[in-house]
Amino acid sequence: MPQKLETVLKHVEEISNDVNRQLIKEYHKYLIIRETGINYQKDNIKLVYMFAEFFVTKINKISLVE
Repeated sequence: MPQKLETVLKHVEEISNDVNRQLIKEYHKYLIIRETGINYQKDNIKLVYMFAEFFVTKINKISLVE
């Protein structure tokens, strides 16, 4: 079953690294301002979320800005 944007955003709130969480939220705001579609927003946020989770699990909690 496909995920909804709301579900993906809930997962973003669970990210332990504050910097990464804030960056993803700011990116979502940017996507809204650019008037992108819901599916585009969902897919891009999900991708960035998975990238952040990869850092947390594989590279020892590195921030996306480091």
